[in-house]
This record gives sequence, C-alpha cells and structure tokens, in this order.
Amino acid sequence: MGRDELRFLFLDVDGVILDNAMWEAESSRLVGAAISELLGGDADAWAEHQERLWLRVWNRGNEEYTEALGLRRLNLSRWWDRLHAEWVLQLCDEVGVEAPRTFEERVDVAERAFTNVYLNTRAVFPGAGAAIEALGKTWRSIPRPATRHG
Repeated sequence: MGRDELRFLFLDVDGVILDNAMWEAESSRLVGAAISELLGGDADAWAEHQERLWLRVWNRGNEEYTEALGLRRLNLSRWWDRLHAEWVLQLCDEVGVEAPRTFEERVDVAERAFTNVYLNTRAVFPGAGAAIEALGKTWRSIPRPATRHG
C-alpha cells in the first residue's frame, strides 16, 4: 500500500453484526464462565458485576484517551491494556477473589475472557460472518483524497 492509498473498513457491531437483544446477557455469561475458569469463584458473580465495572473503567479511560489524544501522547495498545488490567482488578475486588499479581497477568485474563465471548457468542446475526469473509475477498484500496496542503 503506497502513500496515495487509504485503507479502512468500518463495521457497525451494534445491531448490524450483533443482536443487541441477546448480546448483553450472553456476553456477561461468557465473561463470567471464562474468568471463573481462570481465577476460580462463581461464574454468576463474575457475570453480575462485569458490565457495570467495565463501563466504569471505560468511562474513566475514555477521559484519559481524549486528553492523551489531544496532547498526541497516546499509545493505544498500552491504554487498552491498562483498561483491561484495571477491569480485572476491580472485578476481583468486587467478587472477593485474589487478583492476578502482575499487570501482564491481569491483561491476559481480560483478553482470554473477551476471546471466549467472541468465539462463543450466539448473538451474531446469521450470515454476518460469511458477509465479512466475502468483504475480505473483494477488499481493495481506495485512492487517498487530495488535501489542501498537498
């Protein structure tokens, strides 16, 4: 891909790829099951608290993201890892299970929990996966639009 090409793909997940009526309860159940398997504790307890705590961490992290973006000091991967690690820490505190000791271990738990959701969800609309696969086969670059500054 040369400098004169712009590549992007926007997929609207909510209500397009995923059935929102199923997603919330299903994602909570799958997160609870995964974390219970990884750290012990009751899967229902993990499921009960995960979304509320994720939203708390996300909202705080989003403020940090906006500020860092404005200052051009954002490492997106590190920011995302911090959100994951903080979410696991708060979940463990809420459920009463000892949190993984290191930052990296907490990130790993979060990533494995979310992977469980993405691999096992039934909230995906029928045909969404095949449609995305078909898009991949027809992917093409779009010439970058000219700018005023050259």
